[in-house]
Amino acid sequence: MNALADETVLWLHRDRAELLVRAADAFREVRDPGTLGLAAGQQRAVEGLLGLASDGSAGCGLLTAPAGLGKTLVRTSLQRQLAPARCATVVVESGLLDFDDLLLEVLSQLRGERVMPAQLPGRYERLAELKSALVSEVVATGRHLVLLLDDADRASTATLDAVGALMNLSSDRHTFVVPVLFGQPSLRQSLARLPALRQRVGAQFTLQALDAAESRASSTSCAGSRSGAQRNTAAALPRTSTSTPGAHCSSTAARLHPPSTWASRHEGTAT
Repeated sequence: MNALADETVLWLHRDRAELLVRAADAFREVRDPGTLGLAAGQQRAVEGLLGLASDGSAGCGLLTAPAGLGKTLVRTSLQRQLAPARCATVVVESGLLDFDDLLLEVLSQLRGERVMPAQLPGRYERLAELKSALVSEVVATGRHLVLLLDDADRASTATLDAVGALMNLSSDRHTFVVPVLFGQPSLRQSLARLPALRQRVGAQFTLQALDAAESRASSTSCAGSRSGAQRNTAAALPRTSTSTPGAHCSSTAARLHPPSTWASRHEGTAT
């Protein structure tokens, strides 16, 4: 009797484990930009920010959009396309970190191990260690660091100003750090109070909701790129309040003024 009960419990645990694995796979598919696809405007934003980030000397990148319109999708797609041979990438997913804690997070990701506050108690020590790590682990291999800061609209102006000052870490020919900021439209108001940083924005994009015709076209395009199982997974996603059919696939559009060189300012605006 006990053996039968043990077998029943084992079967239940195995069945639950398989269910959890399937759910995890579905979640990864939903977050995978290759699964969801990008709207034309999102793709242009990725390409523009990719050009700036890869160049390494064109200033700071900026992307703003209301919640639910694909900032994280663009950031994730950008992260996937950055070439490791050209740049090291650090992603900070919360703008709530103050600058001192942000330095520790950047150092931890560069080192591949957690750097504790007690190891570097002061800002000066953290900045010195960051420069040392950049020179020995990034610049020495002919690369620069791309810092992707999500939810930057939630960062204080002091933190944003200090992040911008990281672009001063450079040699005669190379900038060591290229920040790319992602946030809601209020981020632009914060930057307006920081003229020194605002003037160093080399590429900027604003995402807005698609109109009905654009949404149908985008939905058709995305649906054609998915497998049946992926479509079933994506269909369960909630739509944003401003969305139309297909907005869960992509809900943004942007037009970009063609650049001549990356030294000029790039602006993408949604319609």
